[in-house]
Amino acid sequence: MFLFTGAVKLLKSVPPQVDQILTEFKTSGILVGACSNQVDNWGLSEMADQYGIRLEFARDAFSRYAREGYTVMTF
Repeated sequence: MFLFTGAVKLLKSVPPQVDQILTEFKTSGILVGACSNQVDNWGLSEMADQYGIRLEFARDAFSRYAREGYTVMTF
């Protein structure tokens, strides 16, 4: 899962359902990434760390996903 824009903004005030999902993903070892520029610009690094969210440039993540044959789903 990769958090971008609206999903990154959820880290400002994490709704209970999102908290549950991110906590379960972290506990299960499911990798969650987020755009490092957005996280840094909005001062959300501490929250990203709390959930074990891996930060990287979105362009790098999206390019890698395309090369590796990932399927993109938006919701």
